[in-house]
Amino acid sequence: METGFQYIAVSSEIADTKIINKLLNNYSEILSTAGGCKTDDAQIDSRLPLFYFVLTGGTENFVMYIVERRKKQKGNEPVYIIAHSSNNSLPASLEILARIKQIGGKGKIFYLENPIDENGIRKIKESVKFISVKRELENSRIGLIGEASDWLVASSPKSDVIKKSWGPEIIEIDLAEVTKQLGSAAMQSAGITNFKEGAAQIFEPEESEIAENESVYFAIKNIADKYQLNSLSIRCFDLVVDQKTTGCFAISQLNDEGIIAGCEGDLVSTVGMLLGYKLIDELIWMANPSKISLQNSTLTLAHCTVPRKMISNYNLRSHFESGLGVGIEGKLPEGRVTLFRLGGKNMEKLWTAEGELIGNSTNSNLCRTQAEIKIDDRNKLEELLANPLGNHLLMIYGNHSKLLEEYKSFIENN
Repeated sequence: METGFQYIAVSSEIADTKIINKLLNNYSEILSTAGGCKTDDAQIDSRLPLFYFVLTGGTENFVMYIVERRKKQKGNEPVYIIAHSSNNSLPASLEILARIKQIGGKGKIFYLENPIDENGIRKIKESVKFISVKRELENSRIGLIGEASDWLVASSPKSDVIKKSWGPEIIEIDLAEVTKQLGSAAMQSAGITNFKEGAAQIFEPEESEIAENESVYFAIKNIADKYQLNSLSIRCFDLVVDQKTTGCFAISQLNDEGIIAGCEGDLVSTVGMLLGYKLIDELIWMANPSKISLQNSTLTLAHCTVPRKMISNYNLRSHFESGLGVGIEGKLPEGRVTLFRLGGKNMEKLWTAEGELIGNSTNSNLCRTQAEIKIDDRNKLEELLANPLGNHLLMIYGNHSKLLEEYKSFIENN
């Protein structure tokens, strides 16, 4: 992911050259540490976000000239301005951003109090990362293989809602493309041997069921390659009903390979998984919130698949609801975690909670991989019950609520 940026240093025509050079010398090092490289209006690199470093006052019209010229080429892109504490840089920046907003544009001023302003440069670096993530999501292709499962009545947004709110393009693919490939994919199943060999124990699944699960993986992987997908979600229960097999291994393996994959045709959760992966660079577990204890402030998550890179060991089990195929009973390491969920009519809402993963369970009445999480703030569980955004929750290791909320605020205003 490209996380650098370019900046145009703008100054008044009447400004003293020595002062301009001194300002550039003072600030160039700290901007460079944030990934910045100086350019001019004739050599702008379209791959990098553009900032306007306002060195002096009297620069308002020149900046607006570049903004208007770029609008013809790039559309109404956000205008990012770097201001500092001398030579009328700040008042000029305020005037520019005010005009941008008057004409319906968006933008932000990044203020550096001095050439060693670590807080100011941190905000620039964070925003550059957010811009890069936003671009990555806008260039992402999520395959919806089959429709969303019938029970996801709150998790089936239209493709244009997803595009407008979070950026990815949705590619609709008939589930029949998977079933047609299962026969030819079966011959490739020998290529994935570490799934069976890596299991601590194998309980219900027969050898043939494991091979069928591997065939499902190859079929879906072929489709991901065919449609150039970097993410997908599949109506996996139809595989259980019609083919007597499961996609649990396929979902696990694809996530491990960096092709973010969700279950049940749940696009809301898949978009959230892709967001978390791009923003935090960590894999995410999608699971059902199966049990809550308000008294103990605990929540149990459970699902029949999990990225194997997230777990310390696993057993091969049958799929919980059907008793067919293969499910993964993984052991998730203890530690700090963040839970989150997108939702709302226009996918405009975000729920987050932080806590401690305190153990794994093997309840026979729940999906195979089970994790008990002690939530820091019990009010988050009250909120989950009072104003849910839908079924599945997403879990990622570490404390990331603030980062997720800051990213959401950033894209709403940029």
